[in-house]
Amino acid sequence: MNDSCRHIVSARGWGPDFSAKDFVELAVKHGVVSSELAREIIMAIRLGSIIVYRYLGINYEELYRGVQKLTTLARDFEREVVSFLRKVLGISRVSYLGVLLYSL
Repeated sequence: MNDSCRHIVSARGWGPDFSAKDFVELAVKHGVVSSELAREIIMAIRLGSIIVYRYLGINYEELYRGVQKLTTLARDFEREVVSFLRKVLGISRVSYLGVLLYSL
């Protein structure tokens, strides 16, 4: 999700951005994703940091709940990004993969 935000933000020239959170916040600012979804994405980014860098002691029950939410989060993210790109590109029907392959 963050890579998709990074691609859209970069392609549209909405920078500068310095962190994964910045990409998501710029995506909200420009109507790519809702602020509610952005909060969930930022929490997922933090969860990833905890796993990879072990910033904190890992609470495995919390980790499991967080991972379970990722499936729904990914579907919501896809729906919002595809909706945004359809508006921007003026396309009525398009797949997520097709949008990513299409030049912004």
